[in-house]
Amino acid sequence: MAAVLATPPEAGQGAIHLPETCLPEEFFGEFVDHFYKIKREAKNELERTIAKLMLNSLYGKFGQKEKKYRIKIVSKDEGENIIKKYHYSYFSIINDNTVLIKYSSKLNDKLRKLYKDQEDEILNETYFKKERGILSAVQISCAIAAYARMSINIYKNMPNYIVYYSDTDSIVINKPLNENIIGKELGKWKLEAIIKKGLFVRPKLYAYYTKDDKLKRVASGVDANSLTFHDYEKISQGIPIKTEKVQLSVNWSKLEIESFKQDITLKLRND
Repeated sequence: MAAVLATPPEAGQGAIHLPETCLPEEFFGEFVDHFYKIKREAKNELERTIAKLMLNSLYGKFGQKEKKYRIKIVSKDEGENIIKKYHYSYFSIINDNTVLIKYSSKLNDKLRKLYKDQEDEILNETYFKKERGILSAVQISCAIAAYARMSINIYKNMPNYIVYYSDTDSIVINKPLNENIIGKELGKWKLEAIIKKGLFVRPKLYAYYTKDDKLKRVASGVDANSLTFHDYEKISQGIPIKTEKVQLSVNWSKLEIESFKQDITLKLRND
């Protein structure tokens, strides 16, 4: 029997249902409707990608962790030495010899050396001042993630259905869902593919053939197109597969982003 892959229109957004006390136009309703309309009506891939990113990043930003800070009262000389080497967000003079400073991670040494000749100017202009840019509200991100999980769990536990694979925003089952919950409207499911043959090795590592014999491959962190269906078969049998992952690094002397390939091994997880 063919398997069916279905996904909600927007993971974590349209698929969830917040409490009944929350009206559609409240609690990011207008935000979601605005960007979902752009995504659905986008005339080019860039516009669609940006709209999708705005939707998918909404709840995650509220749960984003801010870097830990240290707060110290130190001598003025020690304080000036700290702000040469660390990101800082607060520097207050208490008296002629003492300052209060709030700082976090260390500045990149290569970046700092580029400006060594301008050290006094940088110190005075506070070019390396670290401003807090994250307004966290973990309770919002937790609530949205929880409602998203609850909404998809209903479909993962339907009677007379076999679930082969499920992720945050998708489910692979042995037969189609009811037509009344399939559609392009926000909150409905989308039929992605009818699967003739598939291997779901572990989360975000799978491959399948559609009924039209098209091969779809997913491999988080690596170029899935470099893998064959036979590679997925080997991994599922416990045989590791070596491939390459493209990494990015900063060349501080040239102020350029460079890419390089790193060897990586795909294998079954212990769990």
